[in-house]
Amino acid sequence: MKYSELASNLISKVADDSMKIVLYYKVSNRYWNIGNLKSFKSETEKALSLAIKSKEVYLVAKGNSYLGDYYKTISTKRDIAHAHYMKSARSFYNLNKNKELAEVNLKVARNLSNIGDLGRSEVYTLKALKYFYKSNDYKNEFEAICLLGYISDQLNENDEAVKYMKKAVDIAENNNLGQLSCSLAYNNLGRMLLNENAYVEALAFFQKSLKYKNLKQEDIILYSVLLENIAEIYEETKIGDGRVEELFIKSLKIKDSMQIDQVNTRIHLSQYYRRSNQMSKGYSQAQQALFYAKKGNRPHEKIAALKNLIQFNTNKEKYLSDLAKLYDMVTVDDRKLKNNLSRVEYETNEVIEEKEKAIRQKRTMLGLSIFILVVSGFIFFIRHQRTKQKQIQLQNDQQYANEEIYRLMLDQQRRFEEIRQDEKNRIARDLHDSVMNRLASTRLNLFVLSRKTDIETIEKCLPYIAEIQDIEKEIRDISQNLSLEKIVQKNKFQMLINDLIEKHRSISTMFFLVEFDELFNWDELDTKVKIHIYRIIQEVIQNAMKYSGANTISLSFKFSDNALTVDINDNGKGFKLNKVKRGMGIKNILFRGKEISAKIDIKSNKNGTKISVVIPIYL
Repeated sequence: MKYSELASNLISKVADDSMKIVLYYKVSNRYWNIGNLKSFKSETEKALSLAIKSKEVYLVAKGNSYLGDYYKTISTKRDIAHAHYMKSARSFYNLNKNKELAEVNLKVARNLSNIGDLGRSEVYTLKALKYFYKSNDYKNEFEAICLLGYISDQLNENDEAVKYMKKAVDIAENNNLGQLSCSLAYNNLGRMLLNENAYVEALAFFQKSLKYKNLKQEDIILYSVLLENIAEIYEETKIGDGRVEELFIKSLKIKDSMQIDQVNTRIHLSQYYRRSNQMSKGYSQAQQALFYAKKGNRPHEKIAALKNLIQFNTNKEKYLSDLAKLYDMVTVDDRKLKNNLSRVEYETNEVIEEKEKAIRQKRTMLGLSIFILVVSGFIFFIRHQRTKQKQIQLQNDQQYANEEIYRLMLDQQRRFEEIRQDEKNRIARDLHDSVMNRLASTRLNLFVLSRKTDIETIEKCLPYIAEIQDIEKEIRDISQNLSLEKIVQKNKFQMLINDLIEKHRSISTMFFLVEFDELFNWDELDTKVKIHIYRIIQEVIQNAMKYSGANTISLSFKFSDNALTVDINDNGKGFKLNKVKRGMGIKNILFRGKEISAKIDIKSNKNGTKISVVIPIYL
């Protein structure tokens, strides 16, 4: 601080020229390195002002890049950071400074990832990576690969994330990037493996990162993060359970002393205390997390802190109210921020297009001028210039076509992934709701063969072996989304429900009561609605038979006020709604209800469970 201030004072007395601007940028760099962001901004603005005045385009671009770095550190100013980065990129583009342009694109990508715009962040990262790879810029290539790994992790593409991080480790180890870069790569890879619950492998990489003896001196923040990551593994695996609290607190003390973000650490520590029944300590840390989130004015951290506090059931209603207000505010702010970013990019692209248009016009004018001046004596030369001009135009057109093809390939890949994911979810639901239930029923009926092998028993079991063939056919049909839809279209819905009840009666002592609304015309009901109602009933009955201990299940269908109400009741032991794990069954019930705009109400106590499904019907 002392010598940087002295240097700034000396520079202010020097005559205004390009060297003075460069010196100001050197001082601003010193302030950045010691974390004095206010002075960093001040020195950068001095340099940028002189650069604009002197029309030093390269130094103007550098100043805008620096100001982007400053505003990126303020969560509420990241749209301003994006605007400065775009100005810097535009200048470097006009100067044909590809290295600097690639570095700014990487900064833009990091800024976009911080605000959750992962799609555009990936695009800018790939732009930058293309240059770094060609120029053998291993340091920036390493950072770009790490960012792609982070983006894949945020998109829950775990395999891709691990692949990128392993590539980053390979780059760091084989290109002399230094032990600190290796430590960072090991930590990043360990984090991805931890997210996949590969605890042993993740712990090995974290410990490998900690082996760097100068880590605490060169990057104490990374050191604190490693302590926290190891504490998470110890808590999950109970390997070093006695050290969990010690590691969290040690990490917290480091962050506190550095005056950096400690919200997530306090949330982790509070959750540890809560799980170990140290509720007072846990609640205290949860409150501290909310305090620092508010102090740092970071909305997303406030949301995480409030969610954590709600788990302690103290002032729960107040925190829920605060959380709802915060969600609304963040949604509006995020929308405004993304709109601002889109507007900035649009304006930047317009300038680039105008420049390209001007270049083409200048080239055309140059060609015409040369033609007029030398037409009388240099016909061969003119023809040569024309040929060269056409080649340049063809190259530009080819480059544009290549970019358009690349964009279309990315769009096609994205649409393919969306369709593939929807199809996987559909098959999973149909397998769970149909095939698994039928297999369970068949297994129960064939189980008797393990105790009796007489002729009469075998003859009774033969129809269930044929049932397995039907199940095989249904699996094939599910792959083409044909099974239940065909059945519903060909059969009366009441008959399908009665068949389902009869199958369950044949394998259990359960008593079933079924009541249909005789005035309701089932043939006019949409096939999709019938399918989802059937699957919901199938899942509820199966759950009741497996877990409730009930001996009676009642099922009723009533139509009134443009709504069909399906009530399914049992007299079992019930379950606690706030404690039951939401497995595939309950998720599928809620999903199917949502697909047909139905309202699902579940009530359960020691006297039984009542499930009501209300479907809006407009015949």
